[in-house]
Amino acid sequence: MTLQACIENRPAEGEAGYSKTFEKWVRGIPVRSCSDDEDIECTTDNDCPTSSTCEITSYDEGFAIDDPADEDQCRNARQSLNFDEDYIIDSDVCDDFEARKCSDTFFDTIDSFETEILVGKTIEYTPPK
Repeated sequence: MTLQACIENRPAEGEAGYSKTFEKWVRGIPVRSCSDDEDIECTTDNDCPTSSTCEITSYDEGFAIDDPADEDQCRNARQSLNFDEDYIIDSDVCDDFEARKCSDTFFDTIDSFETEILVGKTIEYTPPK
C-alpha cells in the first residue's frame, strides 16, 4: 500500500470511526474562494460576485497526499507523522498512521469537547449600529 492510499483509507463523514478533528488534522484547514475568481477568498456565496459560488479550493496545514508523484507532499506527510521527511520505509509510516487512526482517543476527546461546548448554548449577538 502506498503512503497516499494509507492516508486516504480513513473513515469518511457518516462512517463509523469518523472524527471531524482527525479529518482536520489530516486534510488541513479548508481555504475557500469564489468559483469565478480564486483570488477572492470567501466564507459564503454572498462574498462572491453574482455568478460565482464559494468553494473549497485548497487546504492549509494538512498532510493528505493528492499527488503521490509530488515528493514534497510525501515528505510533508512523513514529517507531520514525526518521521524524517526522507524516511524510506513508508510501511512504517503507514503503521504509525493506522495506530493513531484506530486507537488514539485524543481526537474523539476533542470532538466530544467541541460538541459539549456548542450544543445547547445560546449565543447572543448584537450587531454594531
